[in-house]
Amino acid sequence: MKRVLFLLPALLLAVLAGFAVWALLFSDRNLQVPPSALISKPAPLLAGPLLMEGESIQVTLDLEQNKDVKLVNFFASYCVPCVHEHPQLLALARRDDTSTFGVTFNDKTPDALRFLERLGDPFDSVLDDATSGLAIEWGVSAIPTTFVVNTEGQIIYRHDGPINPAELSDLEAIIERAKS
Repeated sequence: MKRVLFLLPALLLAVLAGFAVWALLFSDRNLQVPPSALISKPAPLLAGPLLMEGESIQVTLDLEQNKDVKLVNFFASYCVPCVHEHPQLLALARRDDTSTFGVTFNDKTPDALRFLERLGDPFDSVLDDATSGLAIEWGVSAIPTTFVVNTEGQIIYRHDGPINPAELSDLEAIIERAKS
């Protein structure tokens, strides 16, 4: 009887481990893409100082205001993947049906301005999120992170990591879907 009681915790641990492995192997969930609680919800307001030298101008960008599809990209000058995705952001910014907004992530204003000057500025507006308050509100934990907001102001897609050239056509298809 003592041996059975001694083996009971080990047996229970083995059963729990088996359930965990089974759930990982047979789950339909993509473990590479973290879930976002904001999908299908109204996009939070983008409120804060505009990225600019000198005095700070506070703005609030209401993403329900115009009926374009909106792309919101969190980036920083020190972020190497942000440099790699920048050509794709420039291509997306050339679309007539899309407004692009940038949000710096815990970056220094002069560095972010040099980054955009050197690589090109794909954004209609850029907010300076030096305190990471916007990033927290949007659920951003790493950069780059890009959101697609439909014409009704709801977030329909989140892309974590750099947008690479092979993913550009997929993102354009998502933007097309966001228009309806």
